[in-house]
Amino acid sequence: YQRRVHGGFRFVSGNTTTKMRASLSLVLLLLFCAAVIATRVNVMLPLNAATNYDRNTLKSQMQKLKSGGVDGVMLDVWWGLVEPAPKQYNWGPYQSLLKDIAAIGLKIQCVMSFHQCGGNVGDTVNI
Repeated sequence: YQRRVHGGFRFVSGNTTTKMRASLSLVLLLLFCAAVIATRVNVMLPLNAATNYDRNTLKSQMQKLKSGGVDGVMLDVWWGLVEPAPKQYNWGPYQSLLKDIAAIGLKIQCVMSFHQCGGNVGDTVNI
C-alpha cells in the first residue's frame, strides 16, 4: 500500500523487505545513472593517422565522433617515424595532427609505440 506525497511515493504500510528492495533498487538506479553520465568515451585513431591517412577525411571523421559524444582519441606515436635516424627527430606529422584534434575539441591520449607495426597476418599498415 502506497500513498502519494508531494509528487513521490511514500510507504505507509508494508513489510520491511519491500522497503529494503525499493531502497536498494533506487540506489542501484542512481549508481547506474552516475556511471553512464561519468563514462568517458575515447576512440583509437587509425594506426597510420599521422602518415598515410587523408587529413581532410580524418578531420571529418573526428568531427563526427565529437558530435556523437566521443570525448577523445588515442593516437599511436610511432618512434620509428619520429626518429628515422639516430638523434634526428621529426615531430611534424604528429604536430599537425595534434593541432587538428585540439581544434575539434577532442582530448588526446598519446601512446608511445616503440615496437614495429605490421608483419602480422591481416596487417594493412607497416611502420
